[in-house]
Amino acid sequence: MGDIRNMFMSVFSLLLVLFAGIGYHLVSRKIPETGNHFFGVGMAYIVGFFVCMILFLFTKDSSLNTELGQISWHYLLLGIMVPGIEIGFIAMYHSGWKVSKAALTADVLVTSILVLAGVLLFSEQLSWINILGVLSCFSGVILLES
Repeated sequence: MGDIRNMFMSVFSLLLVLFAGIGYHLVSRKIPETGNHFFGVGMAYIVGFFVCMILFLFTKDSSLNTELGQISWHYLLLGIMVPGIEIGFIAMYHSGWKVSKAALTADVLVTSILVLAGVLLFSEQLSWINILGVLSCFSGVILLES
């Protein structure tokens, strides 16, 4: 039963990332240049907070106090990093990046750095095939830009 649940969660989580990621970039691309983007992203986080709290009520296994006691400081760091991603993509789109190229270029660069971080910080193994995969991603970005 655990294998079926893991397979379902693997597929579901990928589909969630795909759906949300596509929607995220399409919406980000259409944000007007007027107004303060920090305020706008802050408002988006207020909406996101309420969405998360509603989903928490449907998925909770313990009380709010228990959950507060178990919260990791990593979520606080995430709260610092995520606005940089949001504002960064909005700024990329407003400076002329195409939606078809901005995410791919940024994701290839981020992923390449994370490959290195995985090796250096988490002792992950990297094969020659993996290195060729990263290089082919760079080649894809170069070809996309030509």
